[in-house]
Amino acid sequence: MNYHLYHGSMHSFKKIDLNKSKPYKDFGKGFYLAENKNDATAMAIKNSPVGFVYHYTIDIDAFKTLNVMDFGNGYTEEWLDFVIKCRSSFESPHEYDIVIGATADGKAKEVFKKHSDISIISNYKHLILNEVSKRIFDIQYLFNTQKAIDMLCLIDVEEYGREPKSA
Repeated sequence: MNYHLYHGSMHSFKKIDLNKSKPYKDFGKGFYLAENKNDATAMAIKNSPVGFVYHYTIDIDAFKTLNVMDFGNGYTEEWLDFVIKCRSSFESPHEYDIVIGATADGKAKEVFKKHSDISIISNYKHLILNEVSKRIFDIQYLFNTQKAIDMLCLIDVEEYGREPKSA
């Protein structure tokens, strides 16, 4: 049995290159995928008039051979501590092959941007958790190592265009 996962990008590519990953993300640098194709599509055209959605599968049994951190689909203090640590580190501050969990929303991201001092962010934890728990966000997967990337099987790539904004 396979999981179906989706990656949205404004770039077309043939091979996943972890060296092109951006720092300061929810679970650190790496290759992010979503369970929901609509989430990937939104990311693909977020900052570009044209984007690409990559559809991958991974065998469920593959997870048994990898070091996986799964936060489930909720917002917990453990999840938030991990996100704070990852969003304040240039390199991924963990050794997991894959991290699975909820996506931080815009309010949490704004707090991280405003307060680079982790001790200040820690004072806001209860407020952040209270705010994000009112929303429902889909699950994201971080593939953090080449070992994990190599277990992904590309099914197809679709190109999407953004609707023009009306004046």
